[in-house]
Amino acid sequence: MKKLLTIVLAAILLLSCFPAMAEENAENIMFIEDLGVTLNLTDLMKECTNSIFVENDGVIVRDPEVALATIIYYGLPQETLNEIINSYDQASEEEQQMNTQLLRALSSVAAYIIVSNAPDQAAMAEAIGLQAMDGVEVKEAATLNSWHYYLVTIPVDGLLEIYDNPDILDETYTEEMAKADQAAIRTDVDLIHSRLFQQLETGKLVEPVDPSGRLIGQTLEFETTDLDGNTVKSADLFKDNKITMVNLWGTWCSNCINEMAELAQLHIRLQEKGCGIVGLESELKPIETVADTARGIMTANGITYPNVIAPMDNPILAQFDSFPTTLFVDSDGKILTYPIVGAVVSQYEPTIEALLAGESVNISAETGAVANGDNKYCVYVYDTEGNPVEGAFIQFCDDTTCSFQPTNADGLAEFRVDVEKVYEVHVIQAPEGFRQDEGSYKTLETYSDVNIFLDKAE
Repeated sequence: MKKLLTIVLAAILLLSCFPAMAEENAENIMFIEDLGVTLNLTDLMKECTNSIFVENDGVIVRDPEVALATIIYYGLPQETLNEIINSYDQASEEEQQMNTQLLRALSSVAAYIIVSNAPDQAAMAEAIGLQAMDGVEVKEAATLNSWHYYLVTIPVDGLLEIYDNPDILDETYTEEMAKADQAAIRTDVDLIHSRLFQQLETGKLVEPVDPSGRLIGQTLEFETTDLDGNTVKSADLFKDNKITMVNLWGTWCSNCINEMAELAQLHIRLQEKGCGIVGLESELKPIETVADTARGIMTANGITYPNVIAPMDNPILAQFDSFPTTLFVDSDGKILTYPIVGAVVSQYEPTIEALLAGESVNISAETGAVANGDNKYCVYVYDTEGNPVEGAFIQFCDDTTCSFQPTNADGLAEFRVDVEKVYEVHVIQAPEGFRQDEGSYKTLETYSDVNIFLDKAE
């Protein structure tokens, strides 16, 4: 195995995307609220030769509702994986490149846990675009009221093929050792599949909870000030509009700023329908230090709708840590539908039109990406005060291949790819002094920016 852990795997064609690692408690017991599933990984992790991690992807479709968690398998022991990740900053450039290729090659999605209220398996598969592929099995493990609990098992053929490469063999790592490692992987994956299915089939399940859904029907009510220090009440902001689009933004948020020119035009159209927009400015620094910047941004983008300081001690607003986030409220401030997370201008007007017509609203989950004209995908990492974070290890994946880059002094990691489509982004390793980010982010289908904010370690 030693040579396998040191060889540069440049000839491997099938490289799997692996999400950020899920954090478990000391007993390795995870409750995933979005799925209503509790996973006990204690014995499974002890019995597996290699590593397993669970990433909660959350609700990915809301009509019908579908939530999933991704089970990631690494073809190397837990201690080896931790050593590679923890030593990345201290490694040489050559070692970093080698370890990047190693992690790309020795990871594979082994399974998905899917919970859905679609009427049957076919409807669930259609809702999320799940297609039949060789070796992929979808098995229903349990039902609870209208909810169906599925385990999707996925073969790890790409991972197994590594051990068929004759270039990894020498007198210290023989064909027999490679075959033994393949057998260990097969045993691990079979064990993962069987144990997870058994836990879903016999374990304690509860109805899934979409955290965003709790907001619907609650009343957004606050008192704050505008940029000039004048007192403003939410009731006065909402009372004259049939529907008010409440847009949380900040001067530090490039995605927020990039959509503002379109919001200015949207506000004009909404006024004709008896609706409007209110901006809630969510700043990381004292407002007096950024007020002039905020005014300049609004003037440059033609903003005429009211903007006030977001009172982040408000129990509803305090729940949001992604920007921009947009809520839709009636004249009394009652929240009417799911929030839209991210700069998703294309969803704003159709959402209001549907609400005015009394129709159901289907808001898809987004992650805050915004288009750019740079012919590349840019990932910006900041701390919670808006300062760039250098040395965050970023993973950028499509269905088969991942790229890796550390952020530079500007907090930027750039990914130049020829194919424009949705890519998945994770922070694989946060630099020293910051907490690990467990989020999963997605780009737009066109070249776009993604902003990620890291909490400082206590």
